[in-house]
Amino acid sequence: KTIQVKVTGSKTGFTSVTKASKATVKVKAFEVVILDGNLESPNYSSTPSSQKTAASITARAEAVMKAGASLMTLQETPGSVVSAILAEAKSVTGHEYEVASHSDQAVIWDSSIWQRSGDAVVFNLSSAKGGLVIELTHIASGKTIRVGSVHMPTLKSKGQPNGYANDSARVKDIKNIAGQAAGSLAVMGGDFNTPAHRAAIVGLGWTAALSASTDTFDDKGTQAIDGVFAKGLAFNGTKVVDPGKASDHKWITSTITLK
Repeated sequence: KTIQVKVTGSKTGFTSVTKASKATVKVKAFEVVILDGNLESPNYSSTPSSQKTAASITARAEAVMKAGASLMTLQETPGSVVSAILAEAKSVTGHEYEVASHSDQAVIWDSSIWQRSGDAVVFNLSSAKGGLVIELTHIASGKTIRVGSVHMPTLKSKGQPNGYANDSARVKDIKNIAGQAAGSLAVMGGDFNTPAHRAAIVGLGWTAALSASTDTFDDKGTQAIDGVFAKGLAFNGTKVVDPGKASDHKWITSTITLK
């Protein structure tokens, strides 16, 4: 199975940094909060919480903004939810937030903190799944990072006709996307729909924000299928948040420092 990659426009390279040879340079650090989450409208038909009613679009947008993140990697986020998040962000922060989206994946950022510095690279998979990678520059630090949002299809055996026949094929595509998203500085979040994603991505030199046993899905047992990863950046703290009726996935908030 060959993954289809569509590249739009040219990409801006990373900013080079020249170090002073004699003078001592004091470098200011900037903390950045990142939210990764799946905003699927949960019908809970196959989960223990089958009696739950999905939160409204407005309530989901409100839940997103409670995370206090300036950068978001989201999945299963239709246009109506994106619009609600942008409106809620403006109401809460007074700032304009911008978005890059592909299929059901989205990257959303606070335009007073981040500036888009390149066009998107998209990865097309079956059933509206795939990946989106974009370069953003942190305005205060001048650092440019690649930001990816990924949503992998499930298996055919899980009821998705166009899904993967086996997990090894899915892991192969995960590695392909992670390889394309990698850069000197990079962050990637996603719903990978398999616990095997962590070892595959860490094996390519990424750092995982979560342990391999962190439950991220509202179902029986441990479902470690979502994750956030970084290259060239260290996580200073990560929390797993249960958004209640806003999603049947748990959300991940991570803090990184740019210097």
